[in-house]
Amino acid sequence: MSSNQLEPIKCKTIEDASQIISGDVERVEDYLERFRKWVNKREEPFDLRKLDLETIHIPLKVTEERTRDEFKEREKERNVRRLKDLQRSSDSEIDRRYKDLRDENMFRKRGAESIIEAKEALERHKRIGILGGPGAGKTTTEKYLGFRAANAGMEKLNSGNFSLKDITIPIFARLPRLEELIRKRKIPDSSGQREIEDFVIDLTIDASPVRMDKYLRDLIKKDIPRSSLLFLLDALDEVSRKSLGHNTHFTTLLRESLPEDALVVAASRIVGYTSSPVKINKELELVAFNQQNIDKFIKVWYRHNTEKGDKLLGQLKQRPAIHGMCQNPLLLTMLCMVNDGSDDSSLPARRVELYQKCIKELFKWGNVRLGIRVNDEDAERDYALDLLKNIAFEFFDDYVSSGTGFNIIQVQNKIREIYKDNSDYYIGIEEKLRKRYGILVKYGGEDAETFVFLHRTFWEYFVAQYISNWMDNDKEKALEFIKKRFWDPEWHESICFFAGTLEDPMPLIDTLCKENDLLSRHLFLALRCAGEVDAKALDEKGKDVINELVDKVWWICYEGENDFISDLAGEALVAYSLKIVERRLIAALRSREYEGAWRRVAKSLWKIGSPEAVQALMDVLRSREYEGAWHCVADALGEIDNPEAVPALISALRSREYEDVWKDVADALGKIGSPEAVQALISALRSREYEGAWHCVARALGKIGSPETVPALIDVLRSREY
Repeated sequence: MSSNQLEPIKCKTIEDASQIISGDVERVEDYLERFRKWVNKREEPFDLRKLDLETIHIPLKVTEERTRDEFKEREKERNVRRLKDLQRSSDSEIDRRYKDLRDENMFRKRGAESIIEAKEALERHKRIGILGGPGAGKTTTEKYLGFRAANAGMEKLNSGNFSLKDITIPIFARLPRLEELIRKRKIPDSSGQREIEDFVIDLTIDASPVRMDKYLRDLIKKDIPRSSLLFLLDALDEVSRKSLGHNTHFTTLLRESLPEDALVVAASRIVGYTSSPVKINKELELVAFNQQNIDKFIKVWYRHNTEKGDKLLGQLKQRPAIHGMCQNPLLLTMLCMVNDGSDDSSLPARRVELYQKCIKELFKWGNVRLGIRVNDEDAERDYALDLLKNIAFEFFDDYVSSGTGFNIIQVQNKIREIYKDNSDYYIGIEEKLRKRYGILVKYGGEDAETFVFLHRTFWEYFVAQYISNWMDNDKEKALEFIKKRFWDPEWHESICFFAGTLEDPMPLIDTLCKENDLLSRHLFLALRCAGEVDAKALDEKGKDVINELVDKVWWICYEGENDFISDLAGEALVAYSLKIVERRLIAALRSREYEGAWRRVAKSLWKIGSPEAVQALMDVLRSREYEGAWHCVADALGEIDNPEAVPALISALRSREYEDVWKDVADALGKIGSPEAVQALISALRSREYEGAWHCVARALGKIGSPETVPALIDVLRSREY
């Protein structure tokens, strides 16, 4: 939009007209357009370059903390273990139990869980924390929210009827880069609260890869409401530990001076997360892809080559063991990249193999982009891989402890130290790793002088490769090095990758199992390592050790008393082997022996979300024998969001036998959102027989959003009976 356009422009106020004439609107429009281009830039080898962020997005799981009264009611309704003891408990006893759970950070894990869209979560809570495992989609979700805000702003500006105060301005920044700037710059003397807020806004903009000129900065600080700013703060888990203390300068400055009215999204890995340095109203956990998400992702990726997409989907159905990797957005992206560039029909079954093939594709991508032809036996690539292992290992501890990357001078000095007479050759390779292959990327904006690996998991993979080479030369020294890092969550991914590189992984797994931890975390890490191992590398003794390990963790998960530790055990089991655990879970769901653990079993099955898990849950819902599991089974079917479950849920809604679970069934139908359920829900809404479940039925109809529900809901509003 230009200030000298002749056609009439609608403005809400004289101030809005003045902003158009002064060029303010044009500057905002230019920034939003540059933000959109940054999100969708195609130069990066690994930036989901084939995907439209409006088409693919990651659902979020909300874990809500219940009040004491809600806690008591939930315990009663779900008929969990120790119900009779709870009913006999006094109010003071319930208060004590609630406080114990809250203080031990266990209650958050026990809260009610539901799927919520990222955009809805931000609209509802204003300041959210996004938690997820490696590659779960944290950064992509933040980019999606920023892209969506920029799109909405552009539409308002192009409509000709707007106010700049109605435009949301997204600002993306990596928190480690912001931390670095906060360390280097001093707060201006004699600054009031407003000036300190302006200082923090300036630093955040400086940490952003999307540049903003001084005029627009001043406009944001003086004329645009703070509530119109959307701060997207990434990589909280990569901030140095020293800076994340309660009273550090970094934490205090962000908590007290990041504008309170602004929208905020802060993202972090779950492992090692304690609290956010930024005020957060709600913490959200990214949900793994279910089968529908996987199918949709692949169809969008191959929308211009449907034949190849269908072929990949067929291969995945024939290889159920790969399903676990496909639930992770990063790994599924890598799988599609590998499938794109390979004529070989075989798919990597283990994470280590996937990273090996993906790195090969990145080298190929860099050469093809420049029109350079090399054969698969390219010697330079081998030298480059050796260099990447050394860079990864040499700088990883500094990265973990201080949140900083490495600069070119540091790398070149390290190359001279390691490679001596061949250092000039390796310095040339290092430059190609930055400029041609995209494996080393700038840490911050285009003007940044610091570099990191293109994704943290690649850094962790190369660290593992370095230690694996070390293991070949000095097994005892390598194991001793790893043993010292068992207790550091920052090293767990590298340790798991390390296990996947070993021809004989049992010394590592045995060493882990011999550790002593009251929370059994050493067993969970050992089982995750076992999940990375090639089964062909195990002899009978090794298989027996791992089977015994699986039994121990299974007992902790489904027969132990501590819900928090049980959740950790469940995650380790699923990470070990999806199909093996799935078979045991299905058997447990159909066994009276596990009646007290049915809630946990059903929750694990919905996290797996496979067609076999859905079928097992539906079978249990249809059987009177498992009445005690109906509540948790209905919840699980709703969370899996598979339309195939709709007929079974409708049948339950129409049967008096299921009266006690009508609320759960209605909620599940609302989450799935199938129009097929509308008539059954409307019938329930119009029947006094369902009075106790009316609010859940109405909510489900609202979520489905079918036009035919409107008359029924209006009738409810007009009737005194409701």
